[in-house]
Amino acid sequence: MRLDVVSGSASGPHRLTPGHLAEDFVLPPAFEHSPLFDGHTKMVVSDAEKTILEDMGPEAIRHEVAKSSEAVFR
Repeated sequence: MRLDVVSGSASGPHRLTPGHLAEDFVLPPAFEHSPLFDGHTKMVVSDAEKTILEDMGPEAIRHEVAKSSEAVFR
């Protein structure tokens, strides 16, 4: 990971630049407040993670995202 001296923001495979599509994108360990996805972003998801997500279904995934988001804002 590289640190941007001007803004102090981190850059690397998890950092997206608005208006530029990423070929592959790896989810970062923590999210910032800036927009992350533009609807055209490709994400790399392992086969094991795909299987887990498919088994969970949309309602369970929404619940997990809400639970994680709530924990971040505490």
